[in-house]
Amino acid sequence: MLFSLLTQSLFSDAPLSHILPQETPIVNYIKPLDLREFESGLDDIDCIYVINLDQRPDKWARVKRAFDEKKLKVNRISAVNGWQLSEEMLKEMCGPYPIRCQAGHFGCLLSHLSILKDACQRGFKTIWICEDDIDFLSDIHQIPELLRELSDNDPEWDILFTDVLPRIYRNGKMIHYVHHQVCDPRPDVQQIKPREYYLQKSDLTDNLLRIHKRSGTTSMILSRSGIQKMLYYFTHVYFWSPIDQDMHSIPNLHEYVPSKDIVSNWIEADSDTVRSIDKSKENTATPAPESVSLKRGLSYQESGNLTHALEEFHRYSVSGTSEAEVFWALYQLAKTQQDLGDPATLFLKAYIKALYYLPTRAEPFYSLSRYFRLEREFSKAYQFCKIGVKLTPPHDTQYCEPWIYDYGILLELALCAYHLGKYEEFKEVSHQLLHKSTLPREFRAQLIALLTNEA
Repeated sequence: MLFSLLTQSLFSDAPLSHILPQETPIVNYIKPLDLREFESGLDDIDCIYVINLDQRPDKWARVKRAFDEKKLKVNRISAVNGWQLSEEMLKEMCGPYPIRCQAGHFGCLLSHLSILKDACQRGFKTIWICEDDIDFLSDIHQIPELLRELSDNDPEWDILFTDVLPRIYRNGKMIHYVHHQVCDPRPDVQQIKPREYYLQKSDLTDNLLRIHKRSGTTSMILSRSGIQKMLYYFTHVYFWSPIDQDMHSIPNLHEYVPSKDIVSNWIEADSDTVRSIDKSKENTATPAPESVSLKRGLSYQESGNLTHALEEFHRYSVSGTSEAEVFWALYQLAKTQQDLGDPATLFLKAYIKALYYLPTRAEPFYSLSRYFRLEREFSKAYQFCKIGVKLTPPHDTQYCEPWIYDYGILLELALCAYHLGKYEEFKEVSHQLLHKSTLPREFRAQLIALLTNEA
């Protein structure tokens, strides 16, 4: 039985290949574009696209003014509002996968795909895609120089991001931020590499670095091959994770960043991907101030402004009225403290507070178990995941991490059992996990290796 299971898992690449020969239903939601500016005003850039929701004229006014000051010609692209997509549409785009992301992430992907399809049809060679929350940090005329330098050293380049990484404020200082979900492999991804591979950078020249993964699509320049690779990939897979995470699974994608930021994210901006902005409902339903606070905190968190996110989560945790939402604020407060590098005693107490507030939720049990396991305090970790594994996902709230209930807490239990020498329990739980199609292959390979050692 064990040998059969291992063999089935090891040779499952072909039937589980996530890049399909036919287009997926995602293509049904790509929108046609009407361009007005066919010259960018910047050498070597055919067209500049700026993504902006119709509900955010404030953001468009700000970014348009910034481009005008640079004497650049841009095309405003009316973003696909993911919050207006029905649950049936989201399920159709996810196919065999569960819906794991906010509706805004679907809109973000579809907005980018609409641009990529337009650029491909028009035959553009090099385009610049910006979101409406960018910030100009240095001379933009460095960009054409970098593109020529890039083409000389790697004629097959695909993407040049215009910043090193997204920026956030932490402890009063601006730093570059790697999102905690930067490595989020699909359950059927074909090629697994260690996390360190995706986070490493290598010098191409003094001014350019080759990367394998990062977060953020605030500002990126794509070559013709980059346009084609991204368009083909995302129209031949089902939706799994946000575009800035899944794009790095595109085979043979040549990605680069400058050694210094040129155009990056506007730190004070709030994200539209994690909260709905529906102006049509303003006159009929005004959300409670505390609810706005939670959504604002999630928006700040998504955009990397963790200090402001922390303030909003705390504000809602003491003033909110919805039990599920107060729990989510407490849980996100703990996660944000951990991401900010606060002392362990601080964020551990925050996780415990969330746990006691709503002990029917598995998310804090998972986070505590994972922390103690990584600290090699396996007995403590085991106690938390042993309780959390018995909990079921809520069905009455959007604030949930379903993957924790699906495989996350089970994985913690398997790993803790292994390290504590509870091998029979480890094997039993591993069997459950390996039969789950949603288990990412990174973890599948880890379990197989451990099972092989115990076989």
